[in-house]
Amino acid sequence: MWFLDTYKQIIGSLIQHCLNLYLSIEIGNKENLQCEWYLLILLGDAFLGVFITYLYLYLLEEVLSGTGRWEFKSGNYTSSEGAEISCGNYLYQLAWFIVITILVHNFLNSKAKLTVLGFLLLTYKFVIQFAKFVLSPFNGNQKSKTFIVITIIPIFSNAFQFWLTDNVIMRKYNDEEIKAYKEAHSEHHSMHHEDDLAVPINEKNNKEVILDFADQEQSTKVNF
Repeated sequence: MWFLDTYKQIIGSLIQHCLNLYLSIEIGNKENLQCEWYLLILLGDAFLGVFITYLYLYLLEEVLSGTGRWEFKSGNYTSSEGAEISCGNYLYQLAWFIVITILVHNFLNSKAKLTVLGFLLLTYKFVIQFAKFVLSPFNGNQKSKTFIVITIIPIFSNAFQFWLTDNVIMRKYNDEEIKAYKEAHSEHHSMHHEDDLAVPINEKNNKEVILDFADQEQSTKVNF
């Protein structure tokens, strides 16, 4: 399950990176603030973006709940027939995650407010000054500024975002599932404990049989 969630995040991160580049260049070209806008969108993804992703995912699960084949629980990729991983179920959730990633970045609707870009545009005067202040030490060197924004800062922000997003998209177990798991685990542990107890008993019985056979053989030799 964790591997599948990780792969889902990798796909989402690649799409997110392309959207960040496009949006930062498209908006930043007007004032030559491409690096500043990339930094703002990157930080917006790591904090506000995860919350919006959770909100969209929760609403989507609620809307599709009770629809039968279209409903899903994020992180649960097993088929309805059993516990085996369903490729179709995983691809279905991956498609929805990609759609949510695009929506979070305000790529489809420029008037939407419940997005990272919508928030940044509403608070433009404040956040752009913040970005300028953070990158001010590199104003004299555009290459260094680009390297910091594209390489160094994403290492920390993406790691933080990965951890948060993993907690959002991972499978959530309800009380009944947790209870069933504990009961199954307890039963398995009990059976394993009984098997361990049976081993010394069997060994003891084997030793008694061997000793009895040895006594009989010795008795036979004496009588002869």
